[in-house]
Amino acid sequence: MKLCDLVRDFFRSYLPRDRGVSPRTTETYRHAVGLWMEDLARQCRTRRPGHLRAAKLNPDHVLKFLRNLETQRENSVSTRNARLSALKTFFRYAALTDSSCRAVAERVERIPTKLGRSRPVEPLTREEIRALIHAPSAVSPTGLRDRVLLQFLYNTGARASEAASLRLSQLTLDGPSPHVRLLGKGDRWRTTPLLGSTPLRIREWLKARKAPADSEGYDIVFLNRAGRGLTRLGIRQIVVRSALIAARAVPSLAKKRVPPHVLRHTAAM
Repeated sequence: MKLCDLVRDFFRSYLPRDRGVSPRTTETYRHAVGLWMEDLARQCRTRRPGHLRAAKLNPDHVLKFLRNLETQRENSVSTRNARLSALKTFFRYAALTDSSCRAVAERVERIPTKLGRSRPVEPLTREEIRALIHAPSAVSPTGLRDRVLLQFLYNTGARASEAASLRLSQLTLDGPSPHVRLLGKGDRWRTTPLLGSTPLRIREWLKARKAPADSEGYDIVFLNRAGRGLTRLGIRQIVVRSALIAARAVPSLAKKRVPPHVLRHTAAM
């Protein structure tokens, strides 16, 4: 079978119907497999990795991908292991569906998880967080969105996935206690207050954003220019880009890794 056929059935049928995996977990798997296929395209020098025969894949393709996660994307060991776990699940499904994939699936299954020390997360100082939030220019709608997103992440300690899936119905901006309901891991809800100017800034963004009435993302709070919801990767890019800009004013930021999780950790501290 072609790789694209296996990937399609893996996400459309196997995970939701046979495994009963939640949409959030499915999205995590989708992100991992998507990154792997992008890397696979570079390794095989093809624009259409989905047209490759799955049985012809080599475990070295997975090993090189895992190395690239750490060296090029600077992912932690735990993130590397999570991506590997998702790919092992995919290859198990491939072996069940197409017997010609069993050999490669067995070899991928034997790839060990990597041991490593977890890198301590260094929270940002007040000066750094202020510079980060004000790095995007609020003149343009995109800049306003980025600034509101950064303030929202810091205020609520939301994960990137929680901000990406945030819908209008989860926000309560009026009344004496503005708050947001966030759907976290394990499909558990939690309520977090919206403090200071955050409710006002969110209202400003909701007025400026342009969501077509027939858009599937109309109810999603943080939209991209196409009127669709931002992805976790998109949110990460916004945070990293803003940190680079903010480092011009506060040089200490240049010495820190600033993924979205740092804002969550800073909020907790």
